[in-house]
Amino acid sequence: MVASIVAGGAASALLLVASPASAKPGAEPVGERLTVVAAGSARPLTCARSGRVWQRVGRPRAARACDLLLQGSARLAGDPRAALALAEEASELVPDRAAPRVLVARARLALGDFAEAARGFAAAEELDAGALRAPMDLLAAARAAASTGDFSTALRRYRRLVPRASLLADDAERQRALLEAALVAQAVSPELLGEARAYAAEVRRQGSLYYADLARAVLALALDREGRFPEAVAVAAELDGVGLLEWLFERDASPRGRPGEVVPVWPDVERDALVAVVAEPIDPSLAAQAWEEYLRRATRARAPRHLLDHARRRLAERGVDVGGLEQVVDGAEVGGGSGESDGADDGEGED
Repeated sequence: MVASIVAGGAASALLLVASPASAKPGAEPVGERLTVVAAGSARPLTCARSGRVWQRVGRPRAARACDLLLQGSARLAGDPRAALALAEEASELVPDRAAPRVLVARARLALGDFAEAARGFAAAEELDAGALRAPMDLLAAARAAASTGDFSTALRRYRRLVPRASLLADDAERQRALLEAALVAQAVSPELLGEARAYAAEVRRQGSLYYADLARAVLALALDREGRFPEAVAVAAELDGVGLLEWLFERDASPRGRPGEVVPVWPDVERDALVAVVAEPIDPSLAAQAWEEYLRRATRARAPRHLLDHARRRLAERGVDVGGLEQVVDGAEVGGGSGESDGADDGEGED
């Protein structure tokens, strides 16, 4: 029996093979066992028996680590704290393997420890450049990078993911990933607004049952940031503005939602920018308030400079004095990078 698992709960692509029940007399009495191949590792954890010959690639500690990874992967969605404990135990058993570290990082991401998750994914890739081959691992790593303001790294991971997005769990997950990529691309560089529009347009093309209005809002935001204000307003006018505004306000200061809620993950301050473009056709005064709030919060968060400059322009057009809305630290490094090397370089960890 062979089954492939590439799902939200898996730490990486796992190949499960049930071994025969019979064994040579005197062989280790292990009975029915599962072969676990952590496909994302250059040195995969493998425990196998073929016919009457028991083979164990690696040490007995690796076999135990296989079992722990399988258990932790199964528990990740429902009990990430338990998954974390199992993954950490597996990592201690095989510290030279990347797969346990990936599961540790995914569990920390699920628990909201974004900085530790980002460091964990980076450490796994340092150990094994192919550690993030599985689509759900790659998506989790992209989200961790975006959540910590490392938008250039996040975008490189989203770019690797997009061609394999069909392997994600369902349509909703695929469309979330595209919308997240669209917002991250906007954060990296103004030169990538066309790429951002392409991701949002793909969600619209797919006829999303989940995020049709949100895709229009993300597209409108990219157009607005390109200076195509009339087109942005026209796109925003197509959506259910009141309904989407209610949904965005329910996200409070963060779009991550309540535990178990399935919503896209994006830089926190982008909620205010989305509110601004959605409100523009129906309540321009609310749009102005949203841009003011965006500029305050984005400045504190050291958002990329081109996003701050755009918000300043939008407020200046309304005659708002932005001097009191922000505190700019001269010479401070702005989060997210300039994006100068990201317009063409997406070759990280090519498969």
